[in-house]
Amino acid sequence: MGNRIAFAYQTFPWANNAKDKAAVHVVIIGLEAAYLSDGLSPNSAQPKLYKLLDKEWHSQSVANISPYLIAGSNLAVASREQP
Repeated sequence: MGNRIAFAYQTFPWANNAKDKAAVHVVIIGLEAAYLSDGLSPNSAQPKLYKLLDKEWHSQSVANISPYLIAGSNLAVASREQP
């Protein structure tokens, strides 16, 4: 049990009116409850990944969205103090 990423908008620049135009990048992530051992919620749609390419949003249905907001497994790199 836990959560899964139902949809994600990969990083995109956020326009602002700041005097020196501070660089701001945004991601949008939607979460839903994951009930089954395979990480899928009952009757749920496939996760959707959104990418901004040439100033247009493109969507892609994927089997799973990784913690790095790309299509892939839930594997994450663990931190280490020594190599």
